Amino acid sequence: MSEVKRFFVVALRRHSLRMTYKSIYCSILSSSNRLIVSDYNDPGVQLSEGIMSNPFFYGGRVSPGFFAGRTQQLRRIFSCLEIANTGQLQSVSVVGPHRIGRSSLLNYVAEKYDLFLQSPGSYLFVYVSPHDANCHTVGEFLGTVLDGLNLDLHTHHNVTLQEFQDAIVMLKQRGIHPVICLDEFEELLDSNRFSDEFFNVMRHLMSESSLAFVIASTEPLSDLVSPDKYTSPFFNIFTITEIGEFTADEVGLLLARGRQCDRRFSDADVLRMRKMGGRHPYKLQLAGSLIYQAKAAGSVDWRAVDRDFKAQLKQAGLVRDQSKAILQTLRGFVISVGRALLEIRRSREEISDSTALLWGIGIITFVLAILFGLIPVSIFLKFGSHWLGG
Repeated sequence: MSEVKRFFVVALRRHSLRMTYKSIYCSILSSSNRLIVSDYNDPGVQLSEGIMSNPFFYGGRVSPGFFAGRTQQLRRIFSCLEIANTGQLQSVSVVGPHRIGRSSLLNYVAEKYDLFLQSPGSYLFVYVSPHDANCHTVGEFLGTVLDGLNLDLHTHHNVTLQEFQDAIVMLKQRGIHPVICLDEFEELLDSNRFSDEFFNVMRHLMSESSLAFVIASTEPLSDLVSPDKYTSPFFNIFTITEIGEFTADEVGLLLARGRQCDRRFSDADVLRMRKMGGRHPYKLQLAGSLIYQAKAAGSVDWRAVDRDFKAQLKQAGLVRDQSKAILQTLRGFVISVGRALLEIRRSREEISDSTALLWGIGIITFVLAILFGLIPVSIFLKFGSHWLGG
């Protein structure tokens, strides 16, 4: 792309316009009244009409051009953000495990909102990740958001909460609704640089419908914060939208891409891809990409494909170490036993996992010793009577 063309593309995007290299393909599933959008608008994705090169991607956020499915989640998110419904903005918490597609969904929302909102010109969306080197402090985070909203209202990057609030209020007065798509929310909390004051200001702007968040995390926001650290009501006002494995229709969208690419998948290839990936989006994308690469190399060595598939899943943290999983389960059981024992005494002090673990080991060892005749039952009864009475 020439520098002149790149300049105009950037300029058009800054005014919420869209340039596409190919048209948007929409298929309506009449049985469920759902709209599935596939937008292959990246240069070089399509080799000819209806023919794609490798349409599978698993290395990070899936670009909007390769995004598929998530119709239910998109409908819920944009129904909360559609001011035409209630005149108010409702923030959304997208909750799901790692590698399930949370980041891709947020990025798609930020890039393609004009396909879903009745008046997209009255919105400004920005995607923000705490992994960004420019988001390590509150001032940097606020400056990054304002930059993403194309608001050159600050003369420095260390934006104050007051400056940020003034900028957002000014947008509302102009009839503009800013939406922050905030990824990996846990990272923001782990940094310990974002205080109650920050979340209180965000909560105030949200209550005034001046600002909305779409936040991605592995757990509900209220479960991520400890009450002794944060008291802001910010964490309790979100509509929760869960994201999990694909539906059967969404799986079909990815399988169809294998049949439409320049290395067309046979029925056997499609069945193998489905068996390897199940309904998990990352696994499906990985399986499809590996099969495509093998076909492009000339012949498919299924042993090599399976080996590479398992190695990548392990690297991505999607293969559980069975021995480690058993130990974690056993540890959880021992902690629960110890905690239950201590709660019988109605202890008013907070019970830590380490304390509960020690007591759990003790009581389980004591019970086993009785079962094997190492300790008389009378001692157990005497100990229990003393414990409950003490």
